[in-house]
Amino acid sequence: MAEILQEGQILEDIIPPGSFHARGTRPLKKEEVQQLIRDAAAEAVQREDIEAIASMRRDVATIFGRALNNVNLIESIHSWSHLVSAHVNREQLKIDRPETAEHIDAVGHMARANIALALHPEKIEELAGLLREQNLTSWNVNTFRKQGWIKQKHWLSNNVRAANGTIDWHTIAQKVNEIYPCGFSLKRARENFTLESALAGARGIADKAVALKGHWHPAADIEEEDKQLYMNLVARDEFRRPASRPDINHRKNSRPNWYKIAEAMGAQYVATMVLSQKGNEPLFRDFSDAVDELGDLLNELNPETWSWHLVEQNYAALYAWFKNHVRTEGDTVDTKRIIIALPEPWASSHWQNC
Repeated sequence: MAEILQEGQILEDIIPPGSFHARGTRPLKKEEVQQLIRDAAAEAVQREDIEAIASMRRDVATIFGRALNNVNLIESIHSWSHLVSAHVNREQLKIDRPETAEHIDAVGHMARANIALALHPEKIEELAGLLREQNLTSWNVNTFRKQGWIKQKHWLSNNVRAANGTIDWHTIAQKVNEIYPCGFSLKRARENFTLESALAGARGIADKAVALKGHWHPAADIEEEDKQLYMNLVARDEFRRPASRPDINHRKNSRPNWYKIAEAMGAQYVATMVLSQKGNEPLFRDFSDAVDELGDLLNELNPETWSWHLVEQNYAALYAWFKNHVRTEGDTVDTKRIIIALPEPWASSHWQNC
């Protein structure tokens, strides 16, 4: 920060346009912020040695207190963040004072949470009000998604963090409970997926989908039901294959191979898996994807011979994709390239080849 803050000057005056966000509903005086920092230090710094812990808490509070030099009022959590960035050098502290430095991040997270909640008491009041309106007697993290309270979750996730940097749901729930008493449950963190546990989870979701509609779809079912499981499966090297993206003139190293994933799940899952979503051209479809989908269509229709008119009638989006993205140098549709890429019997049963 190039300019020096003068006594009583509000930080908003010198922060460039676009980097200053919403003011708090209740600006905090310097003394209030100092107390919130001391509270964060008292909770975050834990040691058996009473004298050592008292000294370290004072050190950490002093380090963050430097950010308040010449500032008498904090009006937004963003102004506090700018001050910390300008006055607290974490990397240098690791060199100069390693014992104190190990607590800097923890105190930083908790001080920010304390200051954010003090600046914006309406955020907890709003959440409590929403729970009351819905007559909810208990809630959890998924309640935000189910009720469409995305903005509320986004603010809390960004600003209310525990010492380890995770979202401090227990503090949030405690403060909500002071306004609107209700239960809160937080699921334990999931254990890391193994290959077998990931495949078992996929089988369970696919089984439910097949029982309901006769087939399962990776995105519509697994991704929708369990995003974490979906991402674990598609990130595995054994389940990826080379890919290019001619439709957006960009190249990626690989893409998910759901046929491999289905094979690993079991033969019955290959038979019941559906990848094509008729009438909706995937944004990131590439040539290999399109050929796979064409093969799926022909397997489903099972004609003795086939033509592009048949494809257009039954899957207009796929037909349009080939027209738009698979063209020869003479700017005509490269049907030869498409047909050669198809597996038998479809490569030889195109009516012009018969």
